[in-house]
Amino acid sequence: MFHRHSTTIATGILNLNALDARNQHLLSLENKQYTVFPCGLPAELWNIIIDYLHDDRQSLSACLSAYRAWGNFCRYHIYENFIWNAQNAPSSVDRTDPDSECNVSLFHPCPQYVRHLTINGGFTDDELLDVDWLLPLACRLDIFQSVTHLEVESVDWDDIFGTHAWDTFLSAHNFLSRIKYLDLYNVPLQPFQYILDSICLFPALEKLDYLPSHVDCDNEEDVDHELYQPPSKWRILGLAFSCIIHVPKHNSLGQCPRLRSPIPIKLPSSSRRVTEGIQDSFLDHTRHL
Repeated sequence: MFHRHSTTIATGILNLNALDARNQHLLSLENKQYTVFPCGLPAELWNIIIDYLHDDRQSLSACLSAYRAWGNFCRYHIYENFIWNAQNAPSSVDRTDPDSECNVSLFHPCPQYVRHLTINGGFTDDELLDVDWLLPLACRLDIFQSVTHLEVESVDWDDIFGTHAWDTFLSAHNFLSRIKYLDLYNVPLQPFQYILDSICLFPALEKLDYLPSHVDCDNEEDVDHELYQPPSKWRILGLAFSCIIHVPKHNSLGQCPRLRSPIPIKLPSSSRRVTEGIQDSFLDHTRHL
């Protein structure tokens, strides 16, 4: 059925050539919402088909002519995740004009399909790394209209706070207001004020998953908790190397995988207690490791 030409590029069909999507599009096999696929084919077979047709313009055109909805279906799954990496951020993207015609497809061909955005700082000491590596993404955050899950990994707060890129990130109010799930991985706990400054940017936040890169248990930091007003529905579940903020349902205990002992959920009476509790949860439990 499919005749593959290895030298042809699928420009303008699925827009797959702009990003290397070949290892990023595995269709969800567990989510009940995605159990019905075009033509009744199983997800495993669609994964194979998408891989096979990745750079075959002729076969892609034939498929879209026979079943046009297949194109949107593929884009929806292929572009669920997008990773912005400090190490290989596109240098050819114009940092000052996010709407220029040459930048739209180069930056991301289908941003409306992205639901999970990952920012990877890389913790690099390379002096040649552009200090504004985050700026191209920060200028274009509002094009990601479906993102509700933001993941930040290996970012040193000292490197980005106060920069033009960070100020631009703060100005993307529509994007920030849509984030419900925030993951902070391999990020230092101190200065803790930076953590508070970050998580309080997201008014719709429902869950925070935080695995710090290191914790200085002897560090004493004077934080004015009264400056922060997280939503009153936030509750804290303290874990040794993870802190999850959520609205508790029926469970009253959380299981800590590292300590292998239950840790009570703290029910703060004020926003001050919420922010203090986040900090104390890390320090109290890491002292026992």
